[in-house]
Amino acid sequence: MMSEKDQLSDMMAKLIQGDGSALTYLYNKYANRVFNLAFQIVKDSGWSQDIVQEVFIKIWDKREELDKDSNIWVLLYVMTKRYAINKLKAINRRSYSFDRLYQNIELLDLEAQDLLIYKELEGSIQLAIEKLTPKQKEIFNLSRVEGLSHQKIADRLGISIHTVKNHMVEALKTLRKVFKNSPYFLSYLIVFQSFLGD
Repeated sequence: MMSEKDQLSDMMAKLIQGDGSALTYLYNKYANRVFNLAFQIVKDSGWSQDIVQEVFIKIWDKREELDKDSNIWVLLYVMTKRYAINKLKAINRRSYSFDRLYQNIELLDLEAQDLLIYKELEGSIQLAIEKLTPKQKEIFNLSRVEGLSHQKIADRLGISIHTVKNHMVEALKTLRKVFKNSPYFLSYLIVFQSFLGD
């Protein structure tokens, strides 16, 4: 039976080849997470749904530039943040949450290409993950790469869900220390924290 990681890699390969069913698979897997991230910024369900559609259309349009082993969630995260911020700028709605994000956004160069930002983020994240203990790394990757819930990770490893959550919290503490002086700190933090909750 194919693991979730292998299945995702297989779907990415099919997407790159133009298989529409692969896009449907990715949409079903990640659309809610994209929506929730967009909603955190724009605070409007209609705009958030628009952003979901725009992001996945762009993924389809740019599919030939992707790699089958890409961390698709990091790429979706970067694109969603950019689309959401641009949406706020377009409607001139500078809420407190937007002002706070914009002030800190040495995070993302909004004029840079999403794929370049993605590659920088992914590379830095991989280096940071190497700082984790073997067990933290194993649990973090089961969450990040395979997309497993805390309960599924606990079942697979034969440990309690409380232990899984403790390892994830400790992993986040380590990653915060690694990136605390980085201009991309808030961006990394949001990516990491997205793996802590079920």
